[in-house]
Amino acid sequence: MQLRNFGQLLQQPPKRSNEFLTAVPFPHIDPARIAQFAGLIAAVILLALVMFFVFLYISSVFRFILFESVLRRECSIGEGWQRWHRTGRRYFLWQLVYVISTWMVLGLLIGIPVLFALTAGWFKDSKNHIAGMVGGVILLSA
Repeated sequence: MQLRNFGQLLQQPPKRSNEFLTAVPFPHIDPARIAQFAGLIAAVILLALVMFFVFLYISSVFRFILFESVLRRECSIGEGWQRWHRTGRRYFLWQLVYVISTWMVLGLLIGIPVLFALTAGWFKDSKNHIAGMVGGVILLSA
């Protein structure tokens, strides 16, 4: 290959092939059924969220039952639940406050620089602001 052909090769856009799209059969989704799928997805997400909170509460109480069982060298779940469910509930609430405050702090640490970059126009003309974006990522990851 000669050097002048190499320069022309770099300037030409690559040819795209639609062979992959025709080889893989994609299922046809009826637009009238999209709302049904969205409702199903929302219901699954809501159910997963409820199950998360239920299991978090159960694990909060069982943490104290486990600790007592190790100390006493015998396990009584019913008796332990009666004894430790109030303490487990307080621990559950503390975990919720801790997780929410952690997400809020992370949201501020990441949200403020992203808001600054958005208002400065870094996302509209990203080629001229690569150094600032790289520097922001380095500062956030340090």
